[in-house]
Amino acid sequence: MFPNKQNSRLDEILSRLVDGMATDPEIGELEKILSQDSTSRERYRLFMATHLELATHPLELPKSLPIPFWQRAGLPLAAAAVLTLFTGTILWRTTRNPDSAQQANVKSYLPVLAVTSRVQNATWDHSDPLATGTKLCRGLITLKTGLITLDLIGGEQITLKAPARFDMISQNEMMLHSGDAALLMKKHGGSPYIIRVPGGAVVDLGTEISVNVNSEGVSDVRVFDGKANVSSMDASGRTRHERLLLTGESVQIGKTLATSKKDEQSFLRSLTPVTVDHSAAGKPYHSVINHSQPLAWWSFEPPASSGNIAPKAGTIPLLLGGKPRIVGSEEKSFMLTNSSDAAGFAVAESAIAGLDTEAGLSVEFLIHPSSENGTAFAFDQPELPVPQNGLDGHGPHSPHRMLIERSGLSGSGIGHIHSDFALRVMFRSPAGYEGGTNSYSTESHLMHRWIHVVYTHDGIALRLYIDGKLSDEVPSDLPFQNADLRPIIGRMQPLPIGIKRQWHGGIDEVALYGRALSAEEIETHASALER
Repeated sequence: MFPNKQNSRLDEILSRLVDGMATDPEIGELEKILSQDSTSRERYRLFMATHLELATHPLELPKSLPIPFWQRAGLPLAAAAVLTLFTGTILWRTTRNPDSAQQANVKSYLPVLAVTSRVQNATWDHSDPLATGTKLCRGLITLKTGLITLDLIGGEQITLKAPARFDMISQNEMMLHSGDAALLMKKHGGSPYIIRVPGGAVVDLGTEISVNVNSEGVSDVRVFDGKANVSSMDASGRTRHERLLLTGESVQIGKTLATSKKDEQSFLRSLTPVTVDHSAAGKPYHSVINHSQPLAWWSFEPPASSGNIAPKAGTIPLLLGGKPRIVGSEEKSFMLTNSSDAAGFAVAESAIAGLDTEAGLSVEFLIHPSSENGTAFAFDQPELPVPQNGLDGHGPHSPHRMLIERSGLSGSGIGHIHSDFALRVMFRSPAGYEGGTNSYSTESHLMHRWIHVVYTHDGIALRLYIDGKLSDEVPSDLPFQNADLRPIIGRMQPLPIGIKRQWHGGIDEVALYGRALSAEEIETHASALER
């Protein structure tokens, strides 16, 4: 523990920091103190938590934060990383009893770094409940019991075994204070991922590694597949001793690098996410949907011998294209698609009338995303027939009226600004290949759980609802064309340039209405789900 004199100096620098008066040398001094002493880091957290507690209005909260370290002229990158980490930890614990608006305001400033994809008999000390689909930002977490798997935003997966303490630092970095972690890189050729450990670091260069940090802060590392650069570091956090590990090799990180005494079976291995095995819909949900009288409705019950999906309402069946699977129990079955053994989609046998009139329209369905991108639903205005070569989807699609898909990082792909990995709805009238009006969900990183999605158009506004609540609303005067629309579910036909739009995950209960559902109806429908 630091003596009182040094605690006084730490408090003095922190006071100047929150007042925006700290100089670059003082920032460097603070970085050194925090990097070398865990007690000082805890004192930093307490100091900043107390400072934020005094904020009197949630909208003024960013003004009471320390100056934006990552934008500070002349601030060393290492200091920015350290201080951003600790600030992120504080933001989770801003007030004793924050209301929902204040919590949302605070969390909106934190980037999501991971989403839980598997939970096995696990408990933790996080403020949010531990379940599949829980989003993680920066901050210190203690896993008390069980196992969890995290899908990282960079495309990696990390499995952690309790007891474990870890910090999510950034998209490409974490700190494992204690416990077991197994990292699996799903994307080749991407950015390296760094696992910091006490006195060292592991830079994964692909594709599967395992790290154990014991109670004394000694780390053992093993590469199961690929390679990793392992190093010990000095007190300032700079690499000193290093070694490149290849497949089947292990090393121990202490004051220097040494031969690991742990055998292969002692290391944690990566776990694949649990595949969803049933839909969230059941008889209560079917009852409320039926009461709203959809023009067309498909529940994805096991297909007849023809291989087509019979409608639950309306008269038009769905044709299955490619290799989509109908999985789950008979009463809670759904369609599963991916880019490998279940690549495919479903398309209406013919276009549906009554969805493009002055009365408005609504599209409603359930999705269970297992990946960040892909098209869940689209309407085209069929100028081209459904491909007849086995419904393989290799022909170009007709001009489309709307689509609902998962987006990527803000600014990526088509250059739109939105929450990272939000749900996007695009509507254009008349149908075409360019232009239109976009709506993006406020929620981001919706993964590994059943999500209720409704989209309505009443001629005045386009509205997107997530789990029964209005998520986005866009004024619109786009005209109705009285056109017959053909729904495509799970993937759009690729354009001639070959854009991939395959949906990854489950889709169920696709219902189409020739009017705009009311907010009350939508909330009732979402409340009837069994989750």
